[in-house]
Amino acid sequence: MICQGCAFASSAANDFTPPDCPFCRTPWIYDIGDSVKAMMKRVGANDPNALNNFGGWYLYGKFGMPQDYKMAESLWLRGGELGCGGAYINIGNIYRKGQGTTIDMQKAKYYYQLAAILGDVLARHRLGLIEMDSGNKRRALKHFMIAARCGCDVSLCNVKQTYQNASKSINMTWTNFFVDLVSKDEFEQVLRANKNSRDEMKSDHRESAARITPTSHVTERMTFQI
Repeated sequence: MICQGCAFASSAANDFTPPDCPFCRTPWIYDIGDSVKAMMKRVGANDPNALNNFGGWYLYGKFGMPQDYKMAESLWLRGGELGCGGAYINIGNIYRKGQGTTIDMQKAKYYYQLAAILGDVLARHRLGLIEMDSGNKRRALKHFMIAARCGCDVSLCNVKQTYQNASKSINMTWTNFFVDLVSKDEFEQVLRANKNSRDEMKSDHRESAARITPTSHVTERMTFQI
Protein backbone atom coordinates (compact mmCIF):
# COMPACT_ATOMS: atom_id res chain seq x y z
CA MET A 1 0.00 0.00 0.00
CA ILE A 2 1.31 3.44 -0.91
CA CYS A 3 -0.02 6.96 -0.36
CA GLN A 4 -1.02 9.38 -3.10
CA GLY A 5 2.29 11.24 -2.84
CA CYS A 6 4.32 8.06 -3.28
CA ALA A 7 2.16 7.03 -6.22
CA PHE A 8 2.80 10.43 -7.81
CA ALA A 9 6.55 10.23 -7.14
CA SER A 10 6.79 6.77 -8.66
CA SER A 11 4.85 7.88 -11.72
CA ALA A 12 6.89 11.09 -12.11
CA ALA A 13 10.13 9.11 -11.98
CA ASN A 14 8.86 7.07 -14.89
CA ASP A 15 7.83 10.07 -17.05
CA PHE A 16 4.22 9.64 -15.88
CA THR A 17 3.81 6.26 -17.52
CA PRO A 18 2.48 3.39 -15.36
CA PRO A 19 5.43 2.47 -13.11
CA ASP A 20 6.58 -0.88 -11.81
CA CYS A 21 5.61 -1.70 -8.26
CA PRO A 22 7.85 0.39 -5.93
CA PHE A 23 8.15 -2.59 -3.61
CA CYS A 24 8.53 -5.74 -5.69
CA ARG A 25 9.20 -4.16 -9.13
CA THR A 26 6.41 -6.18 -10.71
CA PRO A 27 5.50 -4.58 -14.06
CA TRP A 28 2.21 -2.70 -14.37
CA ILE A 29 -0.64 -5.04 -15.30
CA TYR A 30 -2.52 -3.85 -18.38
CA ASP A 31 -4.69 -6.90 -19.08
CA ILE A 32 -7.97 -7.00 -17.17
CA GLY A 33 -7.86 -10.78 -16.92
CA ASP A 34 -4.39 -10.63 -15.36
CA SER A 35 -5.57 -7.91 -13.00
CA VAL A 36 -8.43 -10.11 -11.84
CA LYS A 37 -6.04 -13.02 -11.28
CA ALA A 38 -3.71 -10.80 -9.26
CA MET A 39 -6.64 -9.52 -7.19
CA MET A 40 -7.90 -13.05 -6.57
CA LYS A 41 -4.44 -14.03 -5.38
CA ARG A 42 -4.44 -11.23 -2.83
CA VAL A 43 -8.01 -12.04 -1.77
CA GLY A 44 -6.96 -15.66 -1.28
CA ALA A 45 -4.17 -14.43 0.98
CA ASN A 46 -6.75 -12.53 3.08
CA ASP A 47 -5.33 -9.14 2.18
CA PRO A 48 -7.86 -6.79 3.86
CA ASN A 49 -7.46 -4.05 1.27
CA ALA A 50 -7.84 -6.52 -1.59
CA LEU A 51 -11.03 -7.79 0.03
CA ASN A 52 -12.26 -4.21 0.24
CA ASN A 53 -11.50 -3.53 -3.43
CA PHE A 54 -12.94 -6.85 -4.55
CA GLY A 55 -16.16 -6.06 -2.71
CA GLY A 56 -16.42 -2.90 -4.78
CA TRP A 57 -16.19 -4.96 -7.96
CA TYR A 58 -19.20 -6.99 -6.84
CA LEU A 59 -21.10 -3.89 -5.73
CA TYR A 60 -20.98 -2.41 -9.22
CA GLY A 61 -20.55 -5.58 -11.28
CA LYS A 62 -17.13 -4.59 -12.61
CA PHE A 63 -14.34 -6.55 -14.32
CA GLY A 64 -16.52 -9.52 -15.11
CA MET A 65 -17.95 -9.89 -11.62
CA PRO A 66 -21.76 -10.09 -11.34
CA GLN A 67 -23.49 -7.38 -9.35
CA ASP A 68 -24.00 -9.08 -6.01
CA TYR A 69 -24.64 -6.93 -2.95
CA LYS A 70 -24.50 -9.83 -0.52
CA MET A 71 -21.13 -10.97 -1.86
CA ALA A 72 -19.85 -7.40 -1.63
CA GLU A 73 -20.97 -7.13 1.98
CA SER A 74 -19.44 -10.50 2.81
CA LEU A 75 -16.08 -9.46 1.37
CA TRP A 76 -16.17 -6.14 3.18
CA LEU A 77 -17.02 -7.85 6.43
CA ARG A 78 -13.94 -10.07 6.06
CA GLY A 79 -11.82 -7.05 5.18
CA GLY A 80 -13.10 -5.11 8.17
CA GLU A 81 -12.46 -7.99 10.55
CA LEU A 82 -8.88 -8.06 9.24
CA GLY A 83 -8.39 -4.36 9.96
CA CYS A 84 -9.59 -2.42 6.90
CA GLY A 85 -11.66 0.51 8.11
CA GLY A 86 -12.67 1.38 4.56
CA ALA A 87 -14.41 -1.99 4.26
CA TYR A 88 -16.60 -1.20 7.27
CA ILE A 89 -17.33 2.24 5.80
CA ASN A 90 -18.54 0.59 2.59
CA ILE A 91 -20.93 -1.60 4.56
CA GLY A 92 -22.17 1.48 6.38
CA ASN A 93 -22.67 3.21 3.05
CA ILE A 94 -24.90 0.52 1.58
CA TYR A 95 -27.17 0.66 4.63
CA ARG A 96 -27.14 4.46 4.62
CA LYS A 97 -28.01 4.61 0.91
CA GLY A 98 -30.16 1.48 0.71
CA GLN A 99 -28.00 -0.17 -1.95
CA GLY A 100 -29.26 -3.72 -2.38
CA THR A 101 -31.04 -3.46 0.96
CA THR A 102 -33.42 -1.24 2.88
CA ILE A 103 -32.07 1.94 4.45
CA ASP A 104 -31.04 1.19 8.02
CA MET A 105 -29.30 4.07 9.77
CA GLN A 106 -28.70 2.05 12.93
CA LYS A 107 -26.70 -0.51 10.97
CA ALA A 108 -24.93 2.24 9.05
CA LYS A 109 -23.97 3.86 12.33
CA TYR A 110 -22.77 0.53 13.75
CA TYR A 111 -20.38 -0.11 10.87
CA TYR A 112 -19.12 3.47 10.86
CA GLN A 113 -18.38 2.99 14.55
CA LEU A 114 -16.36 -0.13 13.77
CA ALA A 115 -14.41 1.81 11.14
CA ALA A 116 -13.84 4.70 13.56
CA ILE A 117 -12.49 2.27 16.17
CA LEU A 118 -9.92 1.25 13.55
CA GLY A 119 -8.91 4.90 13.27
CA ASP A 120 -10.73 5.82 10.07
CA VAL A 121 -11.16 9.61 10.02
CA LEU A 122 -13.90 9.69 7.38
CA ALA A 123 -15.98 7.27 9.45
CA ARG A 124 -15.60 9.55 12.46
CA HIS A 125 -16.84 12.50 10.41
CA ARG A 126 -19.84 10.55 9.15
CA LEU A 127 -20.75 9.56 12.68
CA GLY A 128 -20.84 13.26 13.45
CA LEU A 129 -23.23 13.84 10.56
CA ILE A 130 -25.51 11.03 11.72
CA GLU A 131 -25.62 12.40 15.27
CA MET A 132 -26.25 15.90 13.93
CA ASP A 133 -29.19 14.69 11.85
CA SER A 134 -30.53 12.94 14.95
CA GLY A 135 -30.32 16.13 16.99
CA ASN A 136 -27.56 14.84 19.27
CA LYS A 137 -25.54 18.05 19.34
CA ARG A 138 -22.85 17.18 21.84
CA ARG A 139 -22.18 13.72 20.41
CA ALA A 140 -21.98 15.16 16.90
CA LEU A 141 -19.52 17.80 18.00
CA LYS A 142 -17.41 15.22 19.81
CA HIS A 143 -17.02 13.22 16.59
CA PHE A 144 -16.24 16.34 14.56
CA MET A 145 -13.57 17.42 17.04
CA ILE A 146 -11.89 14.01 17.00
CA ALA A 147 -11.87 13.95 13.20
CA ALA A 148 -10.63 17.55 13.02
CA ARG A 149 -7.71 16.71 15.33
CA CYS A 150 -6.76 13.95 12.89
CA GLY A 151 -6.59 16.34 9.95
CA CYS A 152 -10.16 16.31 8.61
CA ASP A 153 -10.74 19.79 7.21
CA VAL A 154 -14.48 19.25 6.73
CA SER A 155 -14.91 18.40 10.41
CA LEU A 156 -12.69 21.35 11.34
CA CYS A 157 -15.00 23.59 9.33
CA ASN A 158 -17.96 22.29 11.36
CA VAL A 159 -16.14 22.93 14.63
CA LYS A 160 -15.12 26.39 13.44
CA GLN A 161 -18.71 27.23 12.53
CA THR A 162 -19.72 26.04 15.95
CA TYR A 163 -17.25 28.29 17.72
CA GLN A 164 -17.77 31.35 15.57
CA ASN A 165 -21.49 30.82 15.06
CA ALA A 166 -20.88 31.98 11.50
CA SER A 167 -23.81 33.72 9.88
CA LYS A 168 -22.47 32.72 6.48
CA SER A 169 -22.60 29.01 7.19
CA ILE A 170 -22.53 26.68 4.18
CA ASN A 171 -25.73 25.17 5.55
CA MET A 172 -27.79 27.81 7.31
CA THR A 173 -29.61 25.18 9.34
CA TRP A 174 -26.34 24.67 11.21
CA THR A 175 -26.32 28.27 12.47
CA ASN A 176 -26.87 28.25 16.25
CA PHE A 177 -26.84 24.42 16.20
CA PHE A 178 -23.87 24.15 18.56
CA VAL A 179 -23.99 27.50 20.31
CA ASP A 180 -21.86 27.59 23.49
CA LEU A 181 -20.76 23.97 23.11
CA VAL A 182 -17.12 24.78 22.25
CA SER A 183 -14.89 26.78 24.55
CA LYS A 184 -12.04 28.94 23.31
CA ASP A 185 -9.46 26.55 24.78
CA GLU A 186 -11.07 23.54 23.13
CA PHE A 187 -11.24 25.30 19.79
CA GLU A 188 -7.58 26.32 19.95
CA GLN A 189 -6.56 22.77 20.90
CA VAL A 190 -8.42 21.41 17.88
CA LEU A 191 -6.77 23.97 15.59
CA ARG A 192 -3.29 23.05 16.84
CA ALA A 193 -3.92 19.32 16.55
CA ASN A 194 -5.33 19.73 13.05
CA LYS A 195 -2.28 21.72 11.95
CA ASN A 196 0.10 19.16 13.48
CA SER A 197 -1.71 16.33 11.72
CA ARG A 198 -1.60 18.12 8.38
CA ASP A 199 2.08 18.98 8.84
CA GLU A 200 2.84 15.29 9.45
CA MET A 201 1.17 14.42 6.15
CA LYS A 202 2.86 17.12 4.09
CA SER A 203 5.39 16.32 1.39
CA ASP A 204 6.38 17.88 -1.91
CA HIS A 205 5.02 14.89 -3.80
CA ARG A 206 1.68 15.00 -2.00
CA GLU A 207 1.35 18.70 -2.75
CA SER A 208 2.09 18.04 -6.42
CA ALA A 209 -0.44 15.18 -6.50
CA ALA A 210 -3.06 17.42 -4.86
CA ARG A 211 -2.58 20.09 -7.53
CA ILE A 212 -3.28 17.54 -10.25
CA THR A 213 -6.07 15.74 -8.41
CA PRO A 214 -7.51 18.11 -5.78
CA THR A 215 -8.46 16.32 -2.57
CA SER A 216 -9.33 17.22 0.97
CA HIS A 217 -7.14 16.29 3.90
CA VAL A 218 -9.74 13.67 4.77
CA THR A 219 -8.52 11.61 1.82
CA GLU A 220 -4.84 12.47 2.00
CA ARG A 221 -4.44 9.48 4.29
CA MET A 222 -5.92 7.20 1.63
CA THR A 223 -3.62 4.63 0.09
CA PHE A 224 -3.57 2.73 -3.14
CA GLN A 225 -3.23 -1.00 -3.49
CA ILE A 226 -0.40 -2.04 -5.77
